Amino acid sequence: LDLIQASLRGQNQLLADAHENLAMLELAHGRYDAAITLLRRVLQIRQSQVGDLPITLGATMVALASALEQQGSFAEAIRLYDQATSWFRDKYGPQSPHVALCMLNGARSIQAAGQLKEAELVYQYALSILKQSKETPKHYLARAYTELGLLYQAQGDYGRAQGLLQMGLTLREESLGRRHRLVAESLHGLGWNYLHQGDVPSSIPILWRALVILESGLRLPLSEARLASLLDQQRAIEESIYGGLLKFPASSELKQLAMTVALLRKGRSEDAGRRTNRSTLAAPKTSAQVTRLADWKTSRAEYEQLILQGSGELSAKDYSGR
Repeated sequence: LDLIQASLRGQNQLLADAHENLAMLELAHGRYDAAITLLRRVLQIRQSQVGDLPITLGATMVALASALEQQGSFAEAIRLYDQATSWFRDKYGPQSPHVALCMLNGARSIQAAGQLKEAELVYQYALSILKQSKETPKHYLARAYTELGLLYQAQGDYGRAQGLLQMGLTLREESLGRRHRLVAESLHGLGWNYLHQGDVPSSIPILWRALVILESGLRLPLSEARLASLLDQQRAIEESIYGGLLKFPASSELKQLAMTVALLRKGRSEDAGRRTNRSTLAAPKTSAQVTRLADWKTSRAEYEQLILQGSGELSAKDYSGR
């Protein structure tokens, strides 16, 4: 970007594209502060353009709003989503799926800001737009059903959430296949909904299937941001299982599922440790680094032994201290 800025002087659209390409790369690596700075510059360039504004302006607003949402800046994100919705409405008409998708993004930020009733209205309106168009892709509809269902779930209205979550799951399986990470998201929501309603037997195979999908995804070559996203999704399912076990401690099925989850996590931790060991040992080292590495290897071995053996006769406090 630094090398080409001088040659692009006066060609604002190309300069904005160059900034935006770099911003997308920053987002892919999870570096939201850098991405936000670049996207603000892109938005400024595109809004200052003389004549017809570029068609990519709406997408830039959405990208910036999404990055701000990730940083917890919900008020500014909501404002940008509203502007983008108006932009798409003017460009494509009020019943366009582009409008509905932008509204879904805005509703997510509204919900995160704690305005649940307002978010519900936006979700419902976006869903009505998507249902009216015969050209709406199934995975668009699936997202609307799922996010509205999760909102009702957050409000404790599990009965209304059930049908919406089931519809979202069905549509995602039909459009994305049965092993997609978004299918795992729908399975998690549906399984958690069954747990809240006390239907433990129905929740177990659903939650297990969600875990299997994500576990298989973790074995593929992934970017750092993609891996972090999958691990966050995996942890959310694990926490739901542990929460279900606290609610239904007598359930042998939930106990078995929770133990399986714990063993899977331990296995991932040991794999990560071995990879770190191999990478560190293979790197060139000075004599001082060799000394520090020996101390590190000793500590690492002791740590892994503690993890594998458990606390034994140590108190919880002493075990944590070790």
